[in-house]
Amino acid sequence: MTQVIYKGPLEGGRSHGFGEAVYPNGEKYEGNFVYGIREGKGKFTYKDSSTYDGDWKNDKPHGEGVQVWPDGRIYAGTFVEGEPTGRGQLRKPDGTIWEGNWIKGRLEGRGKHIMPDGSFYEGNYLNHREHGKGIFMGPLVREGKERVQYDGEWADGKKQGHGKYVFDDGAIYEGGWIDDQMDGDGTFIYTDGSKYEGKFVKGKRNGYGVFNFKNGDVFRGTWKDSKPFGKGSMNYSDGSVYEGSWENGKRHGDGELRGPHGEKYIGQFVDDCMEGQGTMFYPDKTTFEGEFRSDSRHGQGILTTPDLIYEGGWVDNKKEGEGILTFLPHGHKFKGIWKEGLIVGQGVLIFRDGSRWNDPRL
Repeated sequence: MTQVIYKGPLEGGRSHGFGEAVYPNGEKYEGNFVYGIREGKGKFTYKDSSTYDGDWKNDKPHGEGVQVWPDGRIYAGTFVEGEPTGRGQLRKPDGTIWEGNWIKGRLEGRGKHIMPDGSFYEGNYLNHREHGKGIFMGPLVREGKERVQYDGEWADGKKQGHGKYVFDDGAIYEGGWIDDQMDGDGTFIYTDGSKYEGKFVKGKRNGYGVFNFKNGDVFRGTWKDSKPFGKGSMNYSDGSVYEGSWENGKRHGDGELRGPHGEKYIGQFVDDCMEGQGTMFYPDKTTFEGEFRSDSRHGQGILTTPDLIYEGGWVDNKKEGEGILTFLPHGHKFKGIWKEGLIVGQGVLIFRDGSRWNDPRL
């Protein structure tokens, strides 16, 4: 077939009125003609078996119509010069629906996207992507779970700008977003009642922030990968306060820990424990300056009380090895060896004038 086969009325040798035309490539039009041009109501069957049924103008779909593709997609709405433009709805066989304002086959302006699982987006579009203000609602979920939802700003199909997100466990985040991730200043309220206010980077707590724990503890300081890292302070629910360095969520480096009863430690920490060089101040004016390990006096150190001074070795908070006791206020000294906090073997008593007394019983 090399020419159009037309059945219908003619006017001046051209198709005019309601007729049927079969084209050389097998495509077919059945509908109204105006002096050889498809215009008015008509149905067109394309060579790929897709169809358009609706209004025509100047040989192109123009006005209200329905287009059906071989894969089952259906668009019903407004066309302009052959392309979906204006209000319309596109459906897919799997239940996916796009509806709203179209420009040249793409959503532009207000629109809605409904997904097969029941989740949907409703808001602004740019070039068929979520862009501007919009709301996303996740799929309907089983009992005991929240429906995920996001209400905020979008850019190029991703959460971008400021928005509020409700997680399926009931947790809530409100703040900045970049590329679908929490990023910038934000507030996260956890299901157990804990709350974080501060900086996020790529979905994690990074930068300065304040975390209120469910047990009453409060951390203020810098974060890295959602853990305290760098400088920060922790106010514990028992009244203790730590100010200093953190690493991977633990006290690590130089810091100061003040206890609820007036005790205070200034020194080094390792993995949340007092470890390394430090000084402990007790409410009764006792002090210890020296080495610590796993929160205990361990190594060399000086213990000073109102009545005496001990300088020597320690193991697990007990005097161990060689040491010297100085008795206050007169200054007499005892030099000896300790084991598990007790004197063992022979010691030497050194008086303030330098004289010595050795006694096997000491």
